[in-house]
Amino acid sequence: MHVRPDQRGNGIGRQMMDHAENLARSANACMLQLTSNKEREGSHHFYLRLGYDQSHFGYKKMLV
Repeated sequence: MHVRPDQRGNGIGRQMMDHAENLARSANACMLQLTSNKEREGSHHFYLRLGYDQSHFGYKKMLV
């Protein structure tokens, strides 16, 4: 998800995450998992505040 920089801090991201969690619960999902660019520290703090645990360290390799 992405919130326009000029709209951050208005609760839009939290509303989107709440909606995603409610959809997942209604579908009997047992977990939500997300990925984030390692340089987006603000996003990491946001997800931590929402109760997400940092649990993965990812890798990728560009072929072109």
